[in-house]
Amino acid sequence: MSDPDPETNPRKAEPAPVHEGLVAYLTVDGPLKAATFYAPAFGAQQVAALPAEPQDQIMSELNGGWNLRSEGDA
Repeated sequence: MSDPDPETNPRKAEPAPVHEGLVAYLTVDGPLKAATFYAPAFGAQQVAALPAEPQDQIMSELNGGWNLRSEGDA
């Protein structure tokens, strides 16, 4: 059994990184297709994909910030 006391157990949970600033939220026709454009065009790295009905959502990291794209009428 592990010891929950931080004084005797040196392992501590690392906090999740905090991304400051605004999150750009775009509603586009086909966010999965848009992700293939953002990666080479802007060097975006996909961090999450939620393909689902009725709409897909893609989260990318771009220039130190977040970009969320969602399915919608563009």
